Amino acid sequence: MMIYQERPPSPALAAVIKHYWSLEYDGVDAEPETILPDGCPELIFSLAHRFRRIDGVKTELQPASLFAGQISRRITIRPTGKVKLFGVRFKPMGAFALCGYSLHELTDRMFDIDSIFGREGSLLEEAINIAPNLETRIGLFERFALSTKRNGSDQTSTSTAIDLITESRGNVQISTLTTYLNRSERSLERSFRERVGLPPKLFARIVRFQNLVRTIETSSDPRMLDTALSFGYFDQSHMIRDFREFSSKSPLEYFNEKHNISALFTARP
Repeated sequence: MMIYQERPPSPALAAVIKHYWSLEYDGVDAEPETILPDGCPELIFSLAHRFRRIDGVKTELQPASLFAGQISRRITIRPTGKVKLFGVRFKPMGAFALCGYSLHELTDRMFDIDSIFGREGSLLEEAINIAPNLETRIGLFERFALSTKRNGSDQTSTSTAIDLITESRGNVQISTLTTYLNRSERSLERSFRERVGLPPKLFARIVRFQNLVRTIETSSDPRMLDTALSFGYFDQSHMIRDFREFSSKSPLEYFNEKHNISALFTARP
């Protein structure tokens, strides 16, 4: 049985962190899981057995605690035993406020926590590993984040663009955003690459795809093509191309599989 919990951040970090989460289950005989792009970097602490990342015929044991930058395509993971995770899901621009790196350098990559946050990250990892419960882990991370957060890292127009993309569920033209924000497309793309890790057009496509998957998964009578058209897809081929790019599967192949982990993380308010 999976035990999944979420907690909101404190008001002081609400602009940076989407939520905290924890997940526990016995993963000894678990099948590989597909994790889809969702537009949010993550910091994940594995408090029991670690996961293996599967890439074709290659497998790689993941670090016990890792920072995962934006992903632009699916990844496949498999637990090696008991799963006990504590995660920090950042808002799209939130990780930039803490680490200060250009997020584009971290896209489609995973790092040990100390590679991003140095010795302070290692000390945080040690403290979280011995913390007795979720609330204590959240408190430890909040103190770390408040001491690390860089003031003045926000860009109002970039933040507004993210909000407009999210509110439209990804169905918005970038030219509409640049006109509304009175910014050039090149300027907006440069800002997104640095602070989000993805160009705005790709970020919008991921937001739209995540919302499409969520809607189909939660509908009692899903009409796949009608749903896709309502999200701004031109036709069935357009939808299939996004499924192939982001999940490496056709829509039917994807929805015929079980997604115990990814279903927990598919886009929602």
